[in-house]
Amino acid sequence: MANRRMFSKDVIDSDRFLDMPPTAQNLYFHLGIQADDDGFVASPKKVKRTCSATDDDLKLLEAKEFIISFESGVIVITDWKLNNYIKKDRYNPTIHLKEKGNLTTTENNSYKRMKSAIVPSGTLMEPIRNQSGYHMEAQVRLGQDSIEQDRLGQCSLEQDRSVKGSRGEGSIEQGQEQSRATHSFGACCSLYEKNFHKLTTLDKNSLSRLEEASGTDFLYIAIEKTIYKENVANPLGYITKLIQDWLSNGFTSIDDIEDEQQSFNAQYE
Repeated sequence: MANRRMFSKDVIDSDRFLDMPPTAQNLYFHLGIQADDDGFVASPKKVKRTCSATDDDLKLLEAKEFIISFESGVIVITDWKLNNYIKKDRYNPTIHLKEKGNLTTTENNSYKRMKSAIVPSGTLMEPIRNQSGYHMEAQVRLGQDSIEQDRLGQCSLEQDRSVKGSRGEGSIEQGQEQSRATHSFGACCSLYEKNFHKLTTLDKNSLSRLEEASGTDFLYIAIEKTIYKENVANPLGYITKLIQDWLSNGFTSIDDIEDEQQSFNAQYE
C-alpha cells in the first residue's frame, strides 16, 4: 500500500460532503488513506474504531454514496479514481477480485455496483462453475490497464513448457498434460514457494482469493507463467494481473488462455 493518498476537491469541497458531521468526514479521509491501489478497504470497522467514528458515520458515507459496501465486509471508495492516479509501475492490483467484479465504472470515473451483481440478502456472490470446472465471477468488469506490454517478453505456452523440459521437468507434451490436470490449492502454494519465496499468511490469503475467483487451474497456470517470465519484482502482483486480465476477457478454460497466446504469437511470426 502506498504511503501517500490524494483527495479531489470536487469530492471533499462539495456541499454533499461538507454537510456531513466532522466525524463522518474524518472517517472518509482515514478510509482513503488505508485503501489499496484500487480503493478497497478490507477492515473498515477497524478504521472506524481507530479514528473514533461510529457505525452511523459509516452508514452515512454509504447512504451518501461516498463508499460502497459488500457482504464480505469490504468497502470501496466510490470516487477513488477521481481522488487518485497511480502510475502503472507503482500500481498493485487489489486482492478483492470478487468485490471488484461486482462493480462498473461510470462516465465520471466513479465506481458503481452493477445491477446484475446485486446479491440476495444474507448471501455472498457465488462463483459460477462452468463445465470445465473453473470458477468465474458473473459479469466481471475489471477497469485495469492491459498487460500486453508484459506479454511482449513472455514465451508462448508451448515455448514455456519447452523451457521447462530443458530444465529436466518433462517434455512439451507432458507439460500440456500437466497443465490440463486439476491442481489443488496446496500444489499452487508449493509451486509458488519453490520458485519465489515462502508464503506469509497474507500471501496465502491473497492466493486463496485468486483461487476463489478463478479456480485452481487458472491460478496454477498464472504462477507457471510468472516463473517463466523471470525477474518479476512482484510475483504475486503479476499473478493477480494475469488472472484479472483473463477474467475480464471472459476466459472460462485453459483453451481460452492457449488460444490467446497463439493469437499473440501469430502477430510476431
